[in-house]
Amino acid sequence: MFTVSRVHLCAFLSHSANTPVTDNVADQIVDNAAPSTDGATSFGMVVRMHASFATAMQRTRDALKAEGFGVLTEIDMQAAFKEKLGREFRPYVILGACNPPLAFSALSADPQVGLLLPCNVTVEAADEGETVVRLVDPMRLMAASGFGGSEAIGAVADEAHARLTRVAHALRATVVPAGP
Repeated sequence: MFTVSRVHLCAFLSHSANTPVTDNVADQIVDNAAPSTDGATSFGMVVRMHASFATAMQRTRDALKAEGFGVLTEIDMQAAFKEKLGREFRPYVILGACNPPLAFSALSADPQVGLLLPCNVTVEAADEGETVVRLVDPMRLMAASGFGGSEAIGAVADEAHARLTRVAHALRATVVPAGP
């Protein structure tokens, strides 16, 4: 059975907790490891960007591509809610990101891991001029799901985690000044 060691998870959380908070012009990565106010635990990382929704979408796609992820699915929740419910909703897109070599390794080791694929990334409009990007953390997802995978699955989850963490840092590093 695959388990996330306390040392590994704590090292990640300590690293994330020590990430400096930037001023209001720079993007921010927020570690959501702690339980939220409703008692739920987050399964990923959050990047707040001072950028338009369209800019954030492009930056996210570019950062994913740089780490070997392609976007297999794109679900426009704003359009879906409008069409299916007749209700208005803020711009919110769910990207299904896949790194083919990692997916191949994981599915070859255990086909059940397909239930956890692809890696979801959400992009949503927030306050005026701000966009929020959320990236799943495969290590947290595996730990929370109780998935009984092999060491090979653990290695794939660890590599996917490292790549998505670099995506989050890349999004943070490309500062877009807020308007005047």
